[in-house]
Amino acid sequence: MKNKILAHCKRKKFFYRFFMRKSPRSGVMSGLAWMSMYAASGPFALFMILVFSNFISSGIAFVAASIGVLLCGLPFYIYGLLLSALGLMQIFKSVCKKEIIYSSAGVLAALFPPLLGVALVPVMLCRKRFAGILFALAGTAFYVLNHFRYINIISCALAGTLCYLAALACLPDKRKVSLTFLIPLGIAVCSHLFLYGYAAKLRNDTRSLRQEISQIIGRSVETKAFWQRESQGFPLDREPLKSLIANTPESDIEEFEYKNSLDAQKKLLAYHKKYPAFVKTLEQFLKLPVSGVSHPMPQEGHLFAIRLPELSTWRESARYLSLQMAANPGDKQLIFRNNENLIKLRNWALKNPVLISCMVAISLERVRFSALANLLGGGTLSPQEFVNLANNTVDWSQYLRFSFGSEVTAFHTVLESLHNSHEAFDDYKLHYVSGLKKYTPLFLRVHFLRDYRFGLEFHKAGCSVPKNLSGVEKANALKFSEDVTRKNFYILSAMLTPALDTTWIKIAQICDQRQMALLAAEVMAYRQQHGKLPPDLSFLPQVPLAELDHTPFMYEKTQEGFRIFTRTDKGKKPDEKDTVYSFQVRL
Repeated sequence: MKNKILAHCKRKKFFYRFFMRKSPRSGVMSGLAWMSMYAASGPFALFMILVFSNFISSGIAFVAASIGVLLCGLPFYIYGLLLSALGLMQIFKSVCKKEIIYSSAGVLAALFPPLLGVALVPVMLCRKRFAGILFALAGTAFYVLNHFRYINIISCALAGTLCYLAALACLPDKRKVSLTFLIPLGIAVCSHLFLYGYAAKLRNDTRSLRQEISQIIGRSVETKAFWQRESQGFPLDREPLKSLIANTPESDIEEFEYKNSLDAQKKLLAYHKKYPAFVKTLEQFLKLPVSGVSHPMPQEGHLFAIRLPELSTWRESARYLSLQMAANPGDKQLIFRNNENLIKLRNWALKNPVLISCMVAISLERVRFSALANLLGGGTLSPQEFVNLANNTVDWSQYLRFSFGSEVTAFHTVLESLHNSHEAFDDYKLHYVSGLKKYTPLFLRVHFLRDYRFGLEFHKAGCSVPKNLSGVEKANALKFSEDVTRKNFYILSAMLTPALDTTWIKIAQICDQRQMALLAAEVMAYRQQHGKLPPDLSFLPQVPLAELDHTPFMYEKTQEGFRIFTRTDKGKKPDEKDTVYSFQVRL
């Protein structure tokens, strides 16, 4: 019997030691501190998992680790909840003698912190602690505030808890407040302040990186500057561009596959009958001076949502102009005019320096060279006339850097739409977007900033590759590490960062196309002078080097004529029908 009584006393002593305090006020304070520690240090622990995620092999492992950390910390929260509930019951008991009322009030106030300030008001009134009333109501106000303003929930919760602690300190109590509760509260505050401080550092880092990229490319990559440049362009809904886009057909013109003018003439005649509105509007459009196209800001707020319907129009227009040239090989005036028009279309595409527009400009330039190649092989153009037509070029590297800057701006707008202030989106009433600032956990926002910094560093590397490197060397220096993004869970960088290595390869290819075209003119001049094609390029004073790999251009005769070519980016000889790494001339 004594043993049972002794065991019961030990259990009761254990319970009172861990779940009851000599002062109810100290119990509530300790409970709030433990609950705050779990609420604030939980996100910190999850962030640490993300930082050291190199040791986690998969997303499933990350989720499992996160759940494990949260479950391990849950007993601390439950412990704090019990301390608060028991302490509040004793406090409310002093002003209300009905057990069901003070017990229910204590449990509800502990479970729902916004109710705690309201529940403390009657106690403060009875004790005539008016300063405590103000602190109690301020605590409730902080908890309620995050439902109406775009403030982080954990920040509001910590501010509300501090107000509650100040209110509880106003209550009369014979015992001094035990400061041991400051240990878990200090852990909570330090964890939260660390994330805020790290977020501030990341914002400063990304701001500096954007400034550095702006200096490298020679124009600002900030969103405001982008839309200022955009507003200076030709409006998308103004005539004749509006009608040209609306009348753009999905035709079946094959680029420069017409081996004789008769086939091209038949195709051109059918095209005129089928798409007269497009042909007429294109003639009006080509009279306009070259400009960029002004696009309206999308409702989503970020640049990746911009519609670029003019790009397909540029492609179709270039195909049509090349078809005209193939159908009229003897009309030099038309050839010169269409060559200028193709250059115009290329420059229209380059005036909107987004990456896809730059890639379209490269394809338009390839269309122009291919059209001129057919005319060179047919004898329509003399070598010198061909050189004059093909020699027009642009600084492709600079425009590519401009497009990288636009990609940086687009990345930034996506990040803003995730967790930045809502003022930037007020005009578009995107409150569901701005609400993410409040409901996105701070550790995730910090993680997205790390993700963004990684993407900016990669874009900076893409903009600042040395000019003396070959295209292949530039591409090798900019290989996007999917392994890094996967291990660090850089979701935004994996989705939004383009393959910069591929773009430098394409720039090298189009630069080589021009050089190969000029070499083809040299071969045709040799043929005019000697009556036959040269066996190789040894007749030249010096064979230029390809931009792609800094090796000499190669030459060989084909069944239909000859071709100038380079090795592929893999170092192999291109196929005979290849038009990317070779310049084909049919005689």
